[in-house]
Amino acid sequence: MRLSVLVFALGCVSTALAQESVSVDDTDPSIVYAPAGAWTVLTNEDPALQLYQNSTRYSSVIGATITWKFKGTP
Repeated sequence: MRLSVLVFALGCVSTALAQESVSVDDTDPSIVYAPAGAWTVLTNEDPALQLYQNSTRYSSVIGATITWKFKGTP
C-alpha cells in the first residue's frame, strides 16, 4: 500500500524528488515509531489488502507518531 499519510496505517511513504519518486517501506530503519509498543505490524495475510512489500503498521494509540528524516530541497 502506498500512501502520503494515513492516520492509522503506514505501509509506504512516497515523496517526489526532482522528477523521481522514492518509496520507503514501513520496515525501513530510517522510520522511527513512537512509542515503540504502540504500533502493530500487519502482514499480507489477505491478498485483497495489496500491502506494499507485504506489510503495514497501524496504531490506535492517541499521540502515536512516526518520524522519517531525509535530506532534500524545498
